[in-house]
Amino acid sequence: MKAKNIAICAVILLFFSFAAGFVYLKHLRIKMNSEAGIVAAVIVNMQIAYFDSEGKFLDVLPSSASKDLGITLTKNKYFTSMRVEADKDSFEMYAACEKGFFKGTQIYARYSKTEGMTDYRVNQKTKIWLPEI
Repeated sequence: MKAKNIAICAVILLFFSFAAGFVYLKHLRIKMNSEAGIVAAVIVNMQIAYFDSEGKFLDVLPSSASKDLGITLTKNKYFTSMRVEADKDSFEMYAACEKGFFKGTQIYARYSKTEGMTDYRVNQKTKIWLPEI
């Protein structure tokens, strides 16, 4: 009888361990997506401010900071590098997660002075499958 009770307790413990793991991973994913939105909003807003003062958008080579835009991503937990490709009245921004659980995850956003934000995506890569939020 004791062996049966131990087996049942072990199965229950294993089940709750897996459940707790998936809850934690979903929490990480929510935090990563929140940081993605903040990074995209900061880059877009600083590009708009730069356009208003200089009359053009600024190209940013792949880096973790831009002095001209006043942006630094070095203290971020997930997205620590960015790149911006600018045209006359629009730009495309990319940001990447270069380390950790979400390594390889990228943000893409396209902004046009006439149309506003025309595209925004978070292309997520993780080591395991996670259900959609």
